[in-house]
Amino acid sequence: MLKGALRADNGRVAAAPQPASAIAATALLSDGTWLFASVDGTLYRAPSFTGPLTVLPSLPFRLDPVDPVGGLHSRGVHSRGALAVLDASLGAHAVAPDGSHRPLDLGRVLSVCFASATDAYAVSEPGVLRASHDGGRRFTVLRAPAGVPLSVWNADDDTFLRTTAGTFRLASGAFVPDASAPSPSAWLGVPRSIDQGLVDAAASLPVPLHPQRAAALPGGRIALVRDGALHIVDARTGRALSLDTLPGDDCTLRPAHRGLRAVCRHQAWATLVAARDADRPGWTILRDEARAEPAGAATFDDASAAWAVQAPCAQRPVIDPRDVCLYDDRGVAHELRLPSPATIAAVHRGVAIAIEASTPDRAPRAYLLREGAVTPLRLPDDLRAPVSAAWSRDGLSLVHATPSAALALSFASSVDPQPSWRRVAVPAGFTRSVFAADASVYFLGGDAQALAHSRHGSELSAPPSPVIGAASALRLDPSADSYCVGPWCRLGGALTIAPPPTPAALAIARPDAPPTVAPPRSPQRAIRCEHGAVTRAPEIDRGAAVSGHAVSWSLVGPTLSVTWSGETSQGAVARAVTVRPGARPSGRGVQGTRSPAGLIELCAPSGCDHLLALPSGYTELGLGRARPGGVEVQQRPGGFVARADDARDGVTLVTVVALDPAGLITARRTFALAAANDEAHLGSWSGRDGLWIDDRDGGARFLALDPADTGGEALVTVPGPDASTRACAASDAPGEMRRMERVAQVSGPGWFVEGGEWQTEEVIALGPTGACVRSITGGEARDEREASGGREEREPVRSFVLRATGEGTFEGRAWSGDRAIALRCRME
Repeated sequence: MLKGALRADNGRVAAAPQPASAIAATALLSDGTWLFASVDGTLYRAPSFTGPLTVLPSLPFRLDPVDPVGGLHSRGVHSRGALAVLDASLGAHAVAPDGSHRPLDLGRVLSVCFASATDAYAVSEPGVLRASHDGGRRFTVLRAPAGVPLSVWNADDDTFLRTTAGTFRLASGAFVPDASAPSPSAWLGVPRSIDQGLVDAAASLPVPLHPQRAAALPGGRIALVRDGALHIVDARTGRALSLDTLPGDDCTLRPAHRGLRAVCRHQAWATLVAARDADRPGWTILRDEARAEPAGAATFDDASAAWAVQAPCAQRPVIDPRDVCLYDDRGVAHELRLPSPATIAAVHRGVAIAIEASTPDRAPRAYLLREGAVTPLRLPDDLRAPVSAAWSRDGLSLVHATPSAALALSFASSVDPQPSWRRVAVPAGFTRSVFAADASVYFLGGDAQALAHSRHGSELSAPPSPVIGAASALRLDPSADSYCVGPWCRLGGALTIAPPPTPAALAIARPDAPPTVAPPRSPQRAIRCEHGAVTRAPEIDRGAAVSGHAVSWSLVGPTLSVTWSGETSQGAVARAVTVRPGARPSGRGVQGTRSPAGLIELCAPSGCDHLLALPSGYTELGLGRARPGGVEVQQRPGGFVARADDARDGVTLVTVVALDPAGLITARRTFALAAANDEAHLGSWSGRDGLWIDDRDGGARFLALDPADTGGEALVTVPGPDASTRACAASDAPGEMRRMERVAQVSGPGWFVEGGEWQTEEVIALGPTGACVRSITGGEARDEREASGGREEREPVRSFVLRATGEGTFEGRAWSGDRAIALRCRME
């Protein structure tokens, strides 16, 4: 079983060091050894699945992650006899045990695996099954037994194929139905018998992913909240020592002098604070909201039983945010009022420090709180929020910003109203910090190479590298929690600082590592419009606006009625349709068309039906399941084309249905893609309908609706739209992309295209030399009369049509209510 960089077998997690990045591919070789390839391109060999790793000559490229979003396995690779990997552009490669590699002629790959040293199977875009029986040197197309191929994988001693029609097992060279087959994610599943916190953090780290559910205890122990109980474990080994109850629900733990504090909820609403001695079971309630003691943020003393809560000591009709209740070492409460709102940052030996939260133009005010007294505390003049603090017997450490730096460290060995501050500069490459249990501080950046430590105001020093090999290979997630519990620290979701005798290096990587390259995405450009002459036009407020007209609909019994009104399209249709029980209609128009057409969705709890509406009647599109909002109808030169988006087993599915001008279906195909839904766009090439796919290297690939004799491969790859794409001066390019995602942001005096509220389409000309924008259309999807409650309120613009001119600008019209407005626009 795999999860990230961790390997587990029979409930035992492989010992450190672990790969510095997530494992992306594995292979069991004929001699019983294993090969592993991680996302950064490092190759490893191990004598068994969980055996110690040896770094091999590594790949010169990064790999596609098994699971970049933390859910089920989607395109991971698991092979027998030989190793296959997917690079970051989804090209497949065969890798030998000595690290040599060769590309496999498969195009963009959804899934690939070796079933033996000679037999390999792959599913490539747009859902084509291929097989090789010569070690991957030559692949032939196999006809899938049913449905669209999605993935191939190995489980135990069998090879399986998943399609949109089901699961099939390889038997005697052919795939046969096998309803009992495991899913392609089964070999990656982490059973509950393996402690989730252990697996997610590191092989020897007994701390859960939620640091507020763990706290250090004296004597090398850690307290954990797990399964509604308090578990005391050995801090180094994770061995269970004792078990106790908790004083309430949803408890978080805090370390405190000689024991533990818990902040919990009870009676379904009230917050309580309870104390537990480190060596004796049982809890003492310190404060309870149910006893009219207001709840607030609590901060606990590391050197005494004192603590503070950000609230008055007793309930009041009106609570002042400046009120603080300070409990001394004897448990006596002292109510204090701060001169200005501030947050308790630390408590030490019965004295609390409160610091103002945000003062961008000056140093925040700070206060010392003692029994019955509040005195100002001078902070460094250039200190700026945010501020974090740690106070111990060695002194007070503040990590903060300054006007010229995102991070700085200030330290005072003694704390009085006028302390002497020592400043420690933090280089710009460090972006985050975390205090350790001994009040020292770690600073970290984008990878494990950017790691520094300061102990009680000392200059920054580099701790022992947590990586064998290139520390830059271990990337730190800027959104992941960084925290310390007892002797352990977890930084950036990937880096573990461990106590001795645990090896200092818990990760192993190649000596060099290729940098992470973010996939390019077409930017959202801006188009600014100026208004010209205003003329009267047919009203478009009745229904969803699109390209100069509006579409409205109603369902009465089995009769579905659709009406088109406005300058660019007028008409109506009413016919009886088959309706699921409880179905409700919704709809939208077709961008750019000057003849009545629309999409109607009839959705009920049991599913949705999709209809193309024309004045002549309705066509059932037969699109089946689709993600919410994932169905569209667009115009094409020979009629219309419908699109439905779905996903199965981590594979994007796009079903395309072509219709003639009368609404008769002429072609249908489901594409299985490695791209996201918003990276696939309807369009054409040399008169053939199909899908344009955004490549990860900035190109655009065309997949035909009718594959004809192409075997499913892309007909052509051309440069895709990018930041330099402008309006077409003139274009007879053979390709056309009709993009409805990341359309240029159009705005004018008092209006703009609001994301999620408008239906927009950008028509882009594509050719071997580049791309340009032919037209942009849009409309506000809501019914204006219903949205305004019948009041005479209108948006400045509800719909527009823009077409590129010879000067590289756009001209067109906009509509609102019964007005048409001339537009002249320029792309910025």
